[in-house]
Amino acid sequence: MFRPLRFAAATAVSLLLGCADPALQQARARDDAAGWRSYLATQPESRETDEARDRLRELVYQEAIAAHSILGYKRFLEEFPNAPEAPAVTSRLAALRFLAAEEADTIAGWRGFLRAHPHASQSAEARRRLEALEGVQASAQPRALADGEILTPEADRALFASSRTSEALLTYLETQPAGRHRDDARRALLARELDGLLASDAPEAARALLEKSPLGEALEGYPERIAALEAELARFGPKDPVLHATRSSAGLRSIPVLTGELTTRDPLERAEAAVELGHHVSVLAIDPLLRALDASQHPLVRQAALEGLFRVLAALPPEVTEHEVSVRVARRRPEAASAGRNLILALLLDAGGRLDDATVDYQRAFDAELPDPVILRRWMRVRADRDEWYAAAVSARQLALWARRVAESHDAQSIEGVPPLAPSRRLCAAFQAAQEADALLQQAKGRAETFPEDVVAFTRVASDALALTRARLGDAELRLRQQSPEARLCGKAGMNDFLAQAAQKRQAAYTRALKERPALAEVLRARAARDPSPGIRNLAQAPTAAASPVP
Repeated sequence: MFRPLRFAAATAVSLLLGCADPALQQARARDDAAGWRSYLATQPESRETDEARDRLRELVYQEAIAAHSILGYKRFLEEFPNAPEAPAVTSRLAALRFLAAEEADTIAGWRGFLRAHPHASQSAEARRRLEALEGVQASAQPRALADGEILTPEADRALFASSRTSEALLTYLETQPAGRHRDDARRALLARELDGLLASDAPEAARALLEKSPLGEALEGYPERIAALEAELARFGPKDPVLHATRSSAGLRSIPVLTGELTTRDPLERAEAAVELGHHVSVLAIDPLLRALDASQHPLVRQAALEGLFRVLAALPPEVTEHEVSVRVARRRPEAASAGRNLILALLLDAGGRLDDATVDYQRAFDAELPDPVILRRWMRVRADRDEWYAAAVSARQLALWARRVAESHDAQSIEGVPPLAPSRRLCAAFQAAQEADALLQQAKGRAETFPEDVVAFTRVASDALALTRARLGDAELRLRQQSPEARLCGKAGMNDFLAQAAQKRQAAYTRALKERPALAEVLRARAARDPSPGIRNLAQAPTAAASPVP
């Protein structure tokens, strides 16, 4: 622990000459905040109170810097408002509060920041964002309807006509119980659901839905579209190996099989099932992935399900993604409000490209006392993508601390006699989290313009966490292999490698098919646009260009 020269000299003198004050000697020996507070409380008139107060202030400052939290900085300023370190602490506190206000992005949040830090370096940006939100709120306020008031036919027609998205159609149905276009809105939503099934190569499910719904008869063209898709799928069947090799589902286990795999005993197998499920570009994969996110407590499974959900929704046509997200958000919003289950809403909105809408739900779902590694990893990536490197580094530090806590709780004593599978998989999740946090902080070191010395300190935290999780994982997996020699290990070649190789084969198949089946170029481009691989989706824009490696 760092000690200032004056304190070290005083300690040396007391050791050489003997200390007449046992309480002071004890406080110096302990040299922690509690010891110095006890000394000041019991010896308020001592000649050494200045030394004691200075050392207490230095220790509390070091604790605040190490914790790097709003609460820690607030406590320091409350106890030492006139300390030499107070301006630096105030600046750090303002930076963290700005990040919190930015995450929430609400009028109340920005007003609170400006009340606490009216002259901070971030104040101008905070005022700009507050004014923008207040302007949006003022322009978005609709005229309130009186009890029992019904819109005029013209107003009702205009409201329905302006409802161009599924979210707007659902809002129309919710807010207009006597609306004249309610059946029209329901038909429009049914059409969007059918579009999703057709985009998912699920003509049987589309036909069953069309025949089941009493509104289906009023939808024109869908029986023909279903028949056309069935004919297209037959053309891309195994009788034509060139075309068949371009199908994204070729070689994958079916959605029902993978849904069953999400309930297996081994979390690593469940995580791989979620990864594979995320390569089915199908609306039918969304709910199994959401259930895995919602029901599983294991970080490996939840992270894989999150990445699978993002992959599916990114590959579906934008209008299909908007519909699937809007319907599920509308269905889950009342449940989240009553049970505090906001994370699924946040992830749905975020995966659907509505990160700004997701921010409030992320904030409600986040517990600073029990940080969720899934949220931390997502925030870390989002902030890095926005070049907000200091904010990304803060999230990475929190993720590394979570990983370290997991590793510390799985020492040799705690896992003695415990079946080795569970600690191995938990440590696998911690190791992966520490790896990602360390990698991001290595990037942030040269890019974060705010508090670069903090980022260097955060990097040491992540490096230590990575070393500890690697060592504990190695110990746990050694025990696992002793019990089950064929057991899978964390990070070994598995599903991700298999899927990457499959994507490379599909890309080669598309290139060949475009060359050998020029008459089907339009169909091939349309199918490439819905592939789970971003590299293959690029072929939809430039089908004749040289293929680049597929991520």
